[in-house]
Amino acid sequence: MLKKPGGGFKCTLRGFNSSVHLCPLNAAPVPKWALIAVAVAVAVLLLLFLICIIKCHTLPFFAEPPGLLHSYGPVLLRTVTLCAIPSQMKVGVKQAADLKPCCSLPTDPFVKVHLILNRKKWKKRKTSVKKNTLSPYFNEVFVFEVPFNQIQNVDLVISIWDHDKVTKNEQIGKLFLGCRATGNQLRHWSDMLSNPRRPVAQWHSLQAVDVVDKALGLKTHLKLPLPTR
Repeated sequence: MLKKPGGGFKCTLRGFNSSVHLCPLNAAPVPKWALIAVAVAVAVLLLLFLICIIKCHTLPFFAEPPGLLHSYGPVLLRTVTLCAIPSQMKVGVKQAADLKPCCSLPTDPFVKVHLILNRKKWKKRKTSVKKNTLSPYFNEVFVFEVPFNQIQNVDLVISIWDHDKVTKNEQIGKLFLGCRATGNQLRHWSDMLSNPRRPVAQWHSLQAVDVVDKALGLKTHLKLPLPTR
């Protein structure tokens, strides 16, 4: 490599000659405000991305009810999860909205959760009582031991009651999920079976008690008079 009089360099490599002229570069420094603006823009984009992820994961838990199909009010089943090992079913009752009042007195709702096996009542749980509200927030989870080979024979019955200290409790509405269900209840049950260990949440509209009992094929228990002595 030899220096030429014009300030360039002459490179010789295996018989090939080339001349390269080097010019000094006077790069202007990047302003500090530009660096700060870029950093702020990146931070905003990351924040929006995280918000979108959180919204996607929490939408089923806080989504508004899709409109009343019946006058009894919807109820949100927060989590219905089936775990194969161990064989468990987790039922979470998140909240209810716009329940139908039973009378002119304040409504104190609570929820009963029944498992029906082969059309017979098998296991049951109930939530705490919420005072004087038609849109109660429960946020309670119940765990049931269910053998996996019995899952096709199980129905999950959700009923909402009005607690009464003086007289008997009165049912506000009812619904059930299982292989014998239809519509959203059947889809919710199928999603649960297709996605073990992942919570599947959905709003459901309550139905009349006699309609659900007829669909389940449950026999009403009649109180027969006792013989007098």
